[in-house]
Amino acid sequence: MHMFDAPGEPRFPPYAYRDLEVVSVRKHRGLIRVVLGGKALADLTVPLPAAWVKVFLPGPSGDVGRAYTVRRFDPVRQLLEIDVVRRRQGGALSNWIYERLAVGDHLHVAGPRGGVEPTAQADWHLLLGDETALPAIASMVEAGLPGRSIALVEVPFPDDAYDENPLIQFLFRGRAANDEPSYLETALDSLPTLPGRGRVWIAGEAAVVKRLKRAAVDRWGPSGVTVHAAGYWKMGQTDYKDDALVTG
Repeated sequence: MHMFDAPGEPRFPPYAYRDLEVVSVRKHRGLIRVVLGGKALADLTVPLPAAWVKVFLPGPSGDVGRAYTVRRFDPVRQLLEIDVVRRRQGGALSNWIYERLAVGDHLHVAGPRGGVEPTAQADWHLLLGDETALPAIASMVEAGLPGRSIALVEVPFPDDAYDENPLIQFLFRGRAANDEPSYLETALDSLPTLPGRGRVWIAGEAAVVKRLKRAAVDRWGPSGVTVHAAGYWKMGQTDYKDDALVTG
């Protein structure tokens, strides 16, 4: 998804539309990890963590597409790994992938775009999100960010904490529904003051993200902290399209 994009000269090539084969499908609770392969990946570059690709399902009436974070890319073996979170609101593509995708199927992929541009100027990074943001947060933490990193992810149950990176702190809400109030709001209020220059990244349900962004701006905005926020889905709305930065 979108975050901390570098200004100036873009680091990504123009979109390339690739036909990739599904080589592995692994289901976790509420998530499916898909590995795609093919010669079309020979020229793919993923220079930044948390970059995203647009995945399309070929169909007779046209392609249905959605953006997914690149979890890992192996240029030697030419394997692209994405994690597809099955949101409670559902979604045509995510539901199809979770229920029907099989090894040998083909998906069309465009990208990548976005990602984290590491900067030595940040003394700390604060990453907040629900289960839909876990692939991006895990990618960032795994790649390593300059300075101190605090990653808080709210998930339904311990089984949903599929990424075992010790740098990610999980908040278990004890229910499948990720409605109000979010534990992330309480966690944000409880955080100690973080000195120096920082960056905050937030993603998840659009309304929750908007409140978290407002709270983060109120708290750290005057000190010059950069706050980025993205609504990945919206309560009561299927196939929410606004993956751009949340404003306001």
